[in-house]
Amino acid sequence: MQQRVEDLIVPVDGSEHADAGVRYAARLARALDAELHFAHAFPGSIQALMERLGTQPHQASAERLSAEAFETLRNGSARRAFQQAREYLEPGQVASEHVLDGEPAEAIAAFVGDGSGVQVVMGRRGLGRVRELFMGSVSERVIHRLAVPVTVVTAGHDGGPTEAGGAAPLIVPVDGSPSACRAAAHASSVAARTGARIYLVHAFPGSTAEVPLLSGDGGGTAEVGPFAEEAFARLGADNAREAFAAARDAMTDTGASAPEVVELQRSGGPARAVIQLLDELGPAEVVVGRRGLGRVQELLVGSVSQRLLHGTRCPVTVIG
Repeated sequence: MQQRVEDLIVPVDGSEHADAGVRYAARLARALDAELHFAHAFPGSIQALMERLGTQPHQASAERLSAEAFETLRNGSARRAFQQAREYLEPGQVASEHVLDGEPAEAIAAFVGDGSGVQVVMGRRGLGRVRELFMGSVSERVIHRLAVPVTVVTAGHDGGPTEAGGAAPLIVPVDGSPSACRAAAHASSVAARTGARIYLVHAFPGSTAEVPLLSGDGGGTAEVGPFAEEAFARLGADNAREAFAAARDAMTDTGASAPEVVELQRSGGPARAVIQLLDELGPAEVVVGRRGLGRVQELLVGSVSQRLLHGTRCPVTVIG
């Protein structure tokens, strides 16, 4: 059974993207009746601070900053971050505040650990697709270190479950894999509290020509052979039926009933199908599993969660 979210961890640093994470988390905490926890990461030593600032040993000595001055900097940084975050809490809401030592991704991961009933909500810095691809981001490093749900929010696109007009729909790409089933279960638990409609989306190539290893376009010599178009279409329908059934079973196991669940079959890759649906629906959110693509999907795509994180601006929750 999917663990109900009881604690929301929100990294804060006083930036615009962190503020977006706080706004979203405040609304979600109300809807889920969950506790809020602000976390501010700061280098754990004078030397670590110097290295983070890019100061080389030959340029400045760590001894120039006294222990007292370092502590003043650390406390001041945390105080400003927490004070700004508190401004986005809803009336009557409170959040515990924690100062963490170390680099943000590592510190957050260590703080969360393998705690059950925990979800991390963090803003996306917005490096741009190319820079994030090569440099990575704090949010992606956190995702890869944790098994708990991690929601990534973009400033200006931080819609939430209690916005005017009702809860935003939850889009869940499914392929029958364990991680996709965990994503469906999480979405069901959230929707049971927020009233959000869930869209289970299964994407499959429209023809063998869309699969390089079957069409021969990928440089190989594979022939379509028994994968005639009619048989391939049946394979897609069977794959969808199995994926939807597995997702429904996972949702039932949570013991929480989502108000409405819609099953959609789309042609093409999962990320593209989700992005197209976002264009059709308007404001919505995505809940996606991080590991384990389906059988045929592995021929076409790499990490669907990464593609969605880079290709969308809506809140994306990644389930490890």
